Amino acid sequence: MKIYNKIVIEISSGDVIFEDSLEYKGEVLECKGGGTSTTNTVKDIDYAYNSRMAAIAEEQQGMAQEYFDYWKATEKPYETAQIAANTELMPGEVALAKEQNALSLEKAGSQRELLPQQTNIAKSYYDEVLGGVNVGEKMGMARSDVQQATSLTEGERRREFSRMGVDPSSPAFASLRSGDLREKAKLMVGASTLARRGAEDDQFTRLRTAMG
Repeated sequence: MKIYNKIVIEISSGDVIFEDSLEYKGEVLECKGGGTSTTNTVKDIDYAYNSRMAAIAEEQQGMAQEYFDYWKATEKPYETAQIAANTELMPGEVALAKEQNALSLEKAGSQRELLPQQTNIAKSYYDEVLGGVNVGEKMGMARSDVQQATSLTEGERRREFSRMGVDPSSPAFASLRSGDLREKAKLMVGASTLARRGAEDDQFTRLRTAMG
């Protein structure tokens, strides 16, 4: 019989790395114990508790079986029919999705083809909106209207004074004419201002409409 004083073993491989042992031949004593023997037995068993727990387990098992039977009789046929219907509709849905995708691509292509024309139309529209109101032209037309109106008034005044025997070269006529000229200047300034404001308002209204 080999008796080990020390031994080192590699756990992963089981190889003995080092050992210090000797061979022994002789008597061997067996330690079997003595006296009275004892056994590890459970003396106090709660049979009533175990019976209740067994009844609860059986009740739970019965409820699970009842629910399974209900699902098998009602829900399972419905789910099976729904799966079959979806499987039957699937090819049509795939074809419809492909058709819609093709239409979307076609629409996108048409929009790309129209984009340059739309851009040109939009540019022409904005150019017309922003350049359609000429402030200077509006002011010039207003001054021209004042000039024409005052010229008629001056001719009428000359004829009126001639009928009254007043000499157009007299100081009285010159004084009246000077007043007419001042009034004419005031009218032209007022008309120009109104024309400028009206043109600016018109341009702003056009621009706001275009932006909308």
